[in-house]
Amino acid sequence: MQPMKKLTLIRHANSNWKHPGLSDHDRPLNKKGEMDASEMGRRFSEHGARLDKIYASTAMRARTTALKFLDAMKLDDSHMELEDELYLASKEMMLGFISDLEHDDAEIAIVGHNPGMSDLAKHLSQMDVGDMPTCCVIELSYDVNSWPEVPAASPATVWQDYPQG
Repeated sequence: MQPMKKLTLIRHANSNWKHPGLSDHDRPLNKKGEMDASEMGRRFSEHGARLDKIYASTAMRARTTALKFLDAMKLDDSHMELEDELYLASKEMMLGFISDLEHDDAEIAIVGHNPGMSDLAKHLSQMDVGDMPTCCVIELSYDVNSWPEVPAASPATVWQDYPQG
């Protein structure tokens, strides 16, 4: 049986700390982060990803990471939704977010922050995936019919990739 739902967890790329007057929420990506997000988006696309929707934290670094992935996949920003509740969200908050999804989209991604993203990845993958480095991508596929089933299900497959160096 083919997996019915694919959930991809993406930790935002490296952010720029050179502007101490900026709020945490408004911090942009640094040059390495920009390059890593473009590269990881390309690699994710080459892996065969077909995102229906990407949900991103409203933080600048998460939004920019999401846009880089969409660009690499040749998708426009109508495939992105910014979600206030994903900004610095805990594992529990993101599990609730996934459980509340009621649409038929087959493949979605969430772009967010540590430590919540790593905690969520460990919980959902049921593996020791370690702490997700910046711009790490973990794709989980599930033999389920709806998003509310995902938090309690075991993944059929787990794929992980991250920038080197």
